Amino acid sequence: MKTLTIRQLPDDVHDALRIKAAANGRSMEEEVRQLLADATMERKKPDLGPLRALREKFRKSDAFDGLTAAEAVREMRNEDIAATDAKLARIEADWAAAREKKNPAQ
Repeated sequence: MKTLTIRQLPDDVHDALRIKAAANGRSMEEEVRQLLADATMERKKPDLGPLRALREKFRKSDAFDGLTAAEAVREMRNEDIAATDAKLARIEADWAAAREKKNPAQ
């Protein structure tokens, strides 16, 4: 193993490292070692298996027959918005009914 010395480390950086190390239950040395390892390790490529499976399922589905993927996503978002709007309307109606029950019009 090699040794690394860091000179002229600003006090605020040192303090932040000390706090971060304590929060992670490590010594400062262990914390810095982990930070350096995380920063320099080769990033793994994401697992695209689930995304590919979803794409195949979409291609084989006739639910969005004739739509592009972007159009299908827009359609699903619009359905979500409509469902949210309906839920919000029910909540507002319930709230108004509860308020009327608490303070009936005279």
